[in-house]
Amino acid sequence: MKERIACVALALVLVISMFGVMELFQNPVKASTAISNLEGDVIKDQAETLNIFEERETPEAQLMLFEATAEPTEETVAPTEPPIVSEYYDQYFDESIEFSSEYISDGEVMPYALYTPSTLDETKKTPLIVWLHGSGEVGVTEGVFWDRGLPKTMNEWGLEGFNAYIICPHLAGNWNTGRWNKDTTKNNLQVLLDKFMMEHNIDTEQVIVVGHSLGGQGALYMAHELPEYFSKCVVLSGYNSGVDISEISIPTIGFVGTREAGEDGTSVNYMVGSMADAFGADKVISLQSSHGNLPRIVFNLDSDGNHRPDLVEWMLGEFEF
Repeated sequence: MKERIACVALALVLVISMFGVMELFQNPVKASTAISNLEGDVIKDQAETLNIFEERETPEAQLMLFEATAEPTEETVAPTEPPIVSEYYDQYFDESIEFSSEYISDGEVMPYALYTPSTLDETKKTPLIVWLHGSGEVGVTEGVFWDRGLPKTMNEWGLEGFNAYIICPHLAGNWNTGRWNKDTTKNNLQVLLDKFMMEHNIDTEQVIVVGHSLGGQGALYMAHELPEYFSKCVVLSGYNSGVDISEISIPTIGFVGTREAGEDGTSVNYMVGSMADAFGADKVISLQSSHGNLPRIVFNLDSDGNHRPDLVEWMLGEFEF
């Protein structure tokens, strides 16, 4: 009698188990709930036994079951794509670059300071920056010349990463006679550049004229009068150069300090007015700076924090202000 009762009980258990398994097959969501209560290897084994990823199940059920069975993994972050840069970066940009400097006057039509990059390879073309100084450097001694404008900035930190020659012509005379926007000065600069380009392997598509104050006036003048020599023009607090700047054909950008002295139509009003009309308001940029400190501020700009000066990147065609 006891044996019969045991057999009947066993049969009932088997029947109930079969109904339970069939219900799990017919109800994937319920199956996922059951599986979620299991741990470790049991989850994996039961999931494989029940074939919970069959195509006949709904996507929602498959997602729930997958979440129940998946092994915990560390969060992965998609790799950041490197910035797309032009051939100029590979050829001209290196943060380890340092510069040697010398002041050259003997036998020249006009004396100049020259910065030569430590990475110079005369078999390859090298860009050239032509710096035109302000009125405060006209006719000063060599020692004073080194301590103003771009030479002062170069002595403090260099022109970070730019594999380029930097030539800084030096006007003779005094504040009244030394001017960039004169035919004699233009002719002398032509002679100087022709000789320098003949003696060095210069990339003629990367010759940038940069000027501050009186030199900003000169940069506009030279860009207008000698467009075949320059590829871009940078004006720092420049003012009326005596030419129609709307006729300048090369890319031109200007910077002006918010603490510039005077409201008499000189550098500030001229740049935010005439230059904006000629090149667009977005090509005249105001910075928190005094007039004299503007070169240092501009050449230290690094808005994207990549350790590459914005102005250098603009010169290379990799940045838009």
